[in-house]
Amino acid sequence: WPGVCDRRKGCLDKKDENDLIGQLGYLPGNAVEIARADNIASLPLAKAVAVSRRGARIASLPFAENTPIVLKLYPLTIRHAFAGGKADGRKFKGRRRGGRDSRKEETSNDEEEPPPREEEGSMSTEKEEALLEPFPTLYWLTHPMLKTLVSKLELGDTHNVRLMEERLQSDKDAMASMKRAHEAYGKERWELLTETDHELVKSRKWQGALGLERGVAGIRKHNRIKCLHTHAAHYLSAGNGAADNVVGKWTMDAVFDLIRQHDEAGVTEKNISGSNNE
Repeated sequence: WPGVCDRRKGCLDKKDENDLIGQLGYLPGNAVEIARADNIASLPLAKAVAVSRRGARIASLPFAENTPIVLKLYPLTIRHAFAGGKADGRKFKGRRRGGRDSRKEETSNDEEEPPPREEEGSMSTEKEEALLEPFPTLYWLTHPMLKTLVSKLELGDTHNVRLMEERLQSDKDAMASMKRAHEAYGKERWELLTETDHELVKSRKWQGALGLERGVAGIRKHNRIKCLHTHAAHYLSAGNGAADNVVGKWTMDAVFDLIRQHDEAGVTEKNISGSNNE
């Protein structure tokens, strides 16, 4: 898509592309740039690894400087149809995220579905169709170990989405901070679009998905939380409002504790990644 090419210029080099392919298994078509911290040693996860006696084993995928952790994405993307048609009941491919359908993974219980897909936005060839659609998630976690640890939090009984929401809604200061984070995220996403795509979004009435009222990963209700990955990605990105994303900070603090607990228990990297011991 022209807007992606325009914003990506000079931001992704061959090493970046190879690193992302190594982590994700593919290069996202709407990838713009790798959102790196200036000093990766300052990140909570890197601190945890640094102080861990078993850090080298836990972080088997290196957290060296310039290792991709968060990817910045363009707010529009093209999805392609399966070449074989509707064999699995779906016409269009879900956005890939580790082989899963992110339409399910990144939708809160209370979040509305994306705007209806307009046939006017489709493009076709003899073998496949493609559809341009809004993509409200601006920041995406890429490092496999970090994604695994955050997933463990979501599946656990101490820092899952429901408990994080309860914590957020009971704290007025945290609510005010998240409001600022959501507003800054929406503003940054809108400003990332080219002028041409601004007009396109308006003409297709996609402001409901990409407008300023939509915050982190497209959230409308600032007292709700989507998956913790999206908040952690924003918090680590150093993007607009990142420091105000208290949910992202809580998530990374919990990741720090998770690594420390595993280290104190003498658990190996295989256990943390969910693999079975031989």
